[in-house]
Amino acid sequence: MSLKPIFATPTTLLSTELDSLAGGSSASSAEQNNGSDRYLDAQIDVELASASADTGYCSVYLLEGSETGKLSTTANVSMMRYLMDVQMNGTTAVRKSKRVLDLPKFYKVHVIKNAAPALAASGNTVKVTGVNVENV
Repeated sequence: MSLKPIFATPTTLLSTELDSLAGGSSASSAEQNNGSDRYLDAQIDVELASASADTGYCSVYLLEGSETGKLSTTANVSMMRYLMDVQMNGTTAVRKSKRVLDLPKFYKVHVIKNAAPALAASGNTVKVTGVNVENV
């Protein structure tokens, strides 16, 4: 028996919601239903650019739940699963990926821009690729 990963087609979770996101602000994706696809894991790919010289960072979290509409709250970061920090590099676009193990049935991705300046007016995305395994 040899288990190999199967990667689904990437899906954009956040795009225009991140454009011009101000320092100290945050954005969440729409709730994702993993009930039918039943992906075991996911690859989260983040691409961000700042509107001006920026050496700060954005934090990325996962809100989880076993029922639709009943996800962890964004009111306190301790209620969310921390995924990664993305270090900004001036106005140059930066990319970072993270493998999320044990993807829940329902989830959202939540991005926090930790300090000024704002993100660029375009070119910011968060994508997810579902991952399952097969025996080959």
